[in-house]
Amino acid sequence: MKIAIIGGGISGIVIARMLQEKGHECHLYEKQNKLGGLCASKSIDGYLYDLGGGHRLHPKNKKAVKYLLDLLGTSNWNKNTRNSRIYYKGHYVKYPFEHGLNDLPQKDNFECLLGFINAHYEQKYLHKTHPQNFYDWILHRFGKGISNKFLIPYNQKTWNYNLKHLGIGCVKPTIPLPPIESVIKSSIGMIADEEESKVTFYYPKKGGMQSIVDALAADLENIHLSEAVLSLDKTSTGWTINGDRKFDDVVFTVPIQEVPYIIKNTPPFVTATLNSLWYNGLVTVFLGLNKPFDHDYTWLYLPHKENGPVNCVSFLSNYSKGNVPEGCSSLVAEITYKAKTLPDNRESVTAEVIESLDSLGIIDKNDLVVSDASFFQYAYPVYGLKYSEFIQIINNYLNEMKLKRFGRFATHSYYDIDDIVEKAFEFVDKWY
Repeated sequence: MKIAIIGGGISGIVIARMLQEKGHECHLYEKQNKLGGLCASKSIDGYLYDLGGGHRLHPKNKKAVKYLLDLLGTSNWNKNTRNSRIYYKGHYVKYPFEHGLNDLPQKDNFECLLGFINAHYEQKYLHKTHPQNFYDWILHRFGKGISNKFLIPYNQKTWNYNLKHLGIGCVKPTIPLPPIESVIKSSIGMIADEEESKVTFYYPKKGGMQSIVDALAADLENIHLSEAVLSLDKTSTGWTINGDRKFDDVVFTVPIQEVPYIIKNTPPFVTATLNSLWYNGLVTVFLGLNKPFDHDYTWLYLPHKENGPVNCVSFLSNYSKGNVPEGCSSLVAEITYKAKTLPDNRESVTAEVIESLDSLGIIDKNDLVVSDASFFQYAYPVYGLKYSEFIQIINNYLNEMKLKRFGRFATHSYYDIDDIVEKAFEFVDKWY
């Protein structure tokens, strides 16, 4: 078959590669002049960073991880042990928060433990009604202490929507569910969970996430960069792109909100439903320093508004020394914004991030030698209370058109890189 893949992010590249490996003629269209999207990387004066923030490869999806490790060669990966922290009242609390209670001031530790025990009792013995929104789910599962001190402010800062207006679809990508024994151990200073303390992730030794993008795309035969798909028309035998390029099939991997702009005469009710989907944009601010860090933290959460706009800092030089010149360090800070509210001044955002991280002691701005900022309109799907209803309407229409969609943005679903590869195997096996 002759197949067009619309979008050159990680989803489009993986699908194009797998389809070409099965003998199909694939044409990959990307409107930018570079492949990778959120997974692209950039090099500045010997410092390298991933534009979309602190990406990493988790070993949970074994088939996907093996596919990517083999792609670069296993010797070209670092296997790092997660050493994450949460910044709380000047304390660096172990992540997840409920496993770091002993790092808290004593009063806060007690309140978190008591709240968790009360929540556990109510779930097990009072059989409270299962919550229907994200805010109530957090309180139901973790109690007032952990919820009010970390989970609610962090998720409010990250999702940018009233948590009472979000569905519990937000739970899967963000929040582990601890047993009560682990939380009690954490509170009294014991290791809460041996396995949890040894969580690992993979990251390329050189080239950042761009090295994965480049390896996936290396053998692709028909890559069309700087070529936007402006029109997509269904025909009796397949599809036509941009008025004159004919294909047997199409795989759509760009944001689903773009459908009305590409498929003309999309019904108004479908367009209205697409416009009702919530999503967040992303700003990443990269900082390169002329000294090494005095810690081996992998990333740091900043849950409270008073600590500045950043919600998470990834210490990229601790992922791989190949990201920085010798004797130096680097980090990338992430800020999420509601759809269509991205700031237009990179310099002011960068300056605000530098000042806030310096004031918290996370960096010394006098050590700063290079900075950069990247903006993405589409970064994270947001699960509103009517998410399932909206997606069903959209899917019904696009399924009738037989338009295949794949990836985070085209399905409006939260997927990590390993999820994308795992689901790509399933997608190709199902349809081709």
